This record gives sequence, structure tokens and C-alpha cells, in this order.
Amino acid sequence: MIQENVLKMGKRIISSLPQILGFTTISPEGKFKLKKTVLNYFGFNNLQVLYLDTKNELLLTTNKVGERLSVLPNNWLVLPGNARENLQLKGKTNICFIQRQNGVAIKRYKMTVKKSKRPRIVDIESSYLVTRRVETFGEVTDLLNELVKSQVNYKLKFDIADYWKEKKTLSAWKARQLLDIEEETDEELLRALIQERLSKQLDDGSWDELATTTAKNLKELAQLGMNSNYPQIQKAIKWLLERPQSPHNPGMFFLTDELVAEQQEIIKRRKEQAVGPKERFRKRPRSELKIINVVNELYDNACGPRIMWPNAIVMETLLEYGYEFNERVQTIINTLTFGGWCECAYQHGPRRRKRTEPFSMKEIEKFEEQTLFEFKHGGLFNFKLLIIQPTWSHLMRLSHKKKGDNVEYSLRMPTHTQGCEVITTGALSKVTNEKLWRLAESHLWRFVVALFNAYNNPYGMDELIKYSLSPYSFLNVFSKYNTKAAQLGILLSLPWIVEHQNEDGTWGNLNTKESATLAVLNALKNIEFDVI
Repeated sequence: MIQENVLKMGKRIISSLPQILGFTTISPEGKFKLKKTVLNYFGFNNLQVLYLDTKNELLLTTNKVGERLSVLPNNWLVLPGNARENLQLKGKTNICFIQRQNGVAIKRYKMTVKKSKRPRIVDIESSYLVTRRVETFGEVTDLLNELVKSQVNYKLKFDIADYWKEKKTLSAWKARQLLDIEEETDEELLRALIQERLSKQLDDGSWDELATTTAKNLKELAQLGMNSNYPQIQKAIKWLLERPQSPHNPGMFFLTDELVAEQQEIIKRRKEQAVGPKERFRKRPRSELKIINVVNELYDNACGPRIMWPNAIVMETLLEYGYEFNERVQTIINTLTFGGWCECAYQHGPRRRKRTEPFSMKEIEKFEEQTLFEFKHGGLFNFKLLIIQPTWSHLMRLSHKKKGDNVEYSLRMPTHTQGCEVITTGALSKVTNEKLWRLAESHLWRFVVALFNAYNNPYGMDELIKYSLSPYSFLNVFSKYNTKAAQLGILLSLPWIVEHQNEDGTWGNLNTKESATLAVLNALKNIEFDVI
């Protein structure tokens, strides 16, 4: 439903604003090839004749207006001398094609980069030129200092303490600990909450014979003060560590034991199949999504419920109990340092991407540079995207205003929506392995700018939340890291946090209220924001 709404809105925007249909290069002699998107816009697979109207700009049209141009074989076209002069061609030049009601405009295209307080992408369009200007975040330290100082400008609208008074739930107990609220019955509640969980533990040490549910209960018991010295905890951890492993994803935890065997069968059939589309292990049946949702109400639509999400949930719990140097956990660490934490990339083993070794430290340093680049440039992976990205994707024009003789169009910014990366990064905040920690910390830069873009684009939030990536999910991850990226993510979220507080002092809706509020409170505690 969300994707359908985004698509409908995108079509409305395309119909109301002139979008760029594509890019190509033109020779000094004025020769270029018509893009397929241009032909489709005209409604033809190929054309024999077009007309060039030069009254206000260079307009290609099927109407008999202006100079007649013959379309050469393979859809090549040559512009006349006066048109080449207007474009100011100097050697091989980039041009773009822009929608018009009665044709397609041709304009020279160039790109500039400008430092700014906040990132955005703007098309500045004149009669014969489009300048795509990338405005970037300033220096990280300066930005952080500015946002830290601006904290005093924000205050929560509603009291957050009353909602939690006298409640007898784990969330209420945790909230009171965060808010420094003392209740006489909390010691008694603490013992009751521990007993409630231990009473549901099965004889084999698990809860419901599910790795994710067992990890959830173990994590809650750790929050309630239990450690690995307790026999019940040791028994549960032993059960977890004995779960079947896949040779294709060494060490990693699957949602159920049966899925480990299913993956191996699917991979075997894939190898035996010579032709045709091959079966994929990654699936998202509703029954499996519900198992993930039990762990946290915010996880209502996991994108990778079979490997990446359950592995992250279990991994975080084992790290919480100090099991990083367990042999199986070390194997997982080695597997995850192949990078690319998406279930699509891991479903048939991380080596399917033709890697035979984990990331080297040099590759990790390069990845760190890449994610910081993405942050500074508003989510752009590289500048090539500015000339190859289709207009109906990330770089759609969303608004416009007249500035002198030019028209300025603001573009939609890229949105990073890989939930597997978010859940995995959140699980690794306590890992001490340098490679894995640096990979995790680097991902935070992507999440910061994804959330910033969602706050500042008309329908960016709808796309972001389709795989359980609400602001609360990101804030939950940021709250676990004491890094510049995490702090920036929280500080840039302050206006949204203040605006979206419920009148009872909480955040989230009826189904997510307690988890969402705890995510916000933990995030605000990270930046020492005064909540009372």
C-alpha cells in the first residue's frame, strides 16, 4: 500500500512539473542519440522526422513548427548550427531532455557542488542550460557543535512522567529507571518481572523453541539485572549456541532450525538448474514476520526475517552477556565482515558475490570514506547518479520557484531503505572486534542522512517505513552508539521528536507506544537532553 501511494504521488508530481527524461552526450558537430525514454514520451518506438522549435529554447516536437530534422538510423539526430551555438558546445558535451507539454526540450547540462548548512539537490534551469547543484553538509565537527548549542531551543510539549506511574510492565519499569522516577513497588516489580520470564522458560532452556524469542527474554533478563552466572541464563545461551548452522552462512542464526535445511535444499536445486529463473531462499511469509514482530513492536515488517534479522537479534543478546569470544560468535563476526548486510546478499551465502575473504582493513577504510561521502552529499553514492538516475526514481523534481530569468527546482533526495543493515548495526554496538565495529559505525552515516531526507521530503517517510524503518527504529540504533554520527542523527531529529509527541507524553501509535517512547527516551539520554 505504501509503495502504491508513493507511486501515485510520484505520477502526480511528474504530471505537474517538467521532469528530466534522461541524459546523453552530444558531439561538437551536434550529433546525439535520442534516448528510449524520449521516444516513449513521444509515443513512438522510433521516429523518422522531428521539428526543432527555437523560439524560446531548443524544443523537439512532432508538431510542424520550426526546422525539419531527419532522424538517422538507430535514432541519431544532428542539430543545426544555430542550435549548436545556443548550447555553446565545446568538445563532447552533456545534454539532458526535459518534458514539455508539446515536446521535449534539449539543454546543456552541468553539475556543481556547493557547501551549505544542509544537503539538497537543485536544478537551476535557463533557456539553454541546466545546472544541477549539489549542496552538502558542512564540516561534521562544526555541524555537531551548532546542533548541540541549538538544543536549548527545543522543549518537549507534554510531561512524560505521568504515563509511566504505577504501571506494572517491563517498559514502565525501564522508563522509570531512565527518568529517575522512584516508586516503592519497583523492587517488588523487578522480582515479579524476572519470575514471569523464568516461569515460561522451557526445560531445554529456550522460550517457545525459537531463537529470537529466547534472545528477547535473555535480553530482558539482562536489563533486569541477571548475568551469565545464573544457571537459567547459561542453559538458554547453551541452547542458542547449539542451533543448527548453515555451511553457506557460517555461525549465523536462522529464524528456525528447519530453515537451515531448507536453504541448503534450495541452493542444491539452484546449482542443478541449468536454465530459467532460479528459486530464492529469501521469502517473507506473514507467519515468519510475526515471529520477528514478537521481539519488538517496531519490527512489524522485517525485510530479512530468515537470516539477517534473527541473527542480529541473537547476536546482540550474546554480546550483551559477554560471549563475543565464543567460537560460534567469532565465526559470525568473520562472516559479517564480508559486508553487504542485506538478506538478498546473504540468502545463498555471502560468497555469492565472488568474495573469498572478509573485508581487509584497507577496504573498511575505503567504506568509511564512502559512507561519510554519502552523508555529506545528502545520500548520493557518487556523482554519476546525477546523470544516470531516472527521473521517476530518487531524483524526481518536487517543487519549483522563479528566480530572475531562471527556474529553480528542488529534487527528491536518495532514501536508504535496507532494514537488514539497520538491525545488524544496532546489534553490534558492544562488539570489540575492530573491523566489525568500524563497519557498523560507518553505516550510521547512511542512516543519519536517510532519516534527515525523510524528515525533509514530502513523502520520504512513507518510503522509509516500509521495512520497519520508522524514526523510532533509527533512534533506537543511534541511542546505542556514542559517536558523532549517532549524536548527529538524534540532534537532527529533535524538531521531529518535539512535533510528534503524543498528548499523554508518549510517542508512537497504539501498537508501538511503549517501544517507540523507550527509543526516544534512550536517544535523548544519549545527547543529555533535559526531558523533565
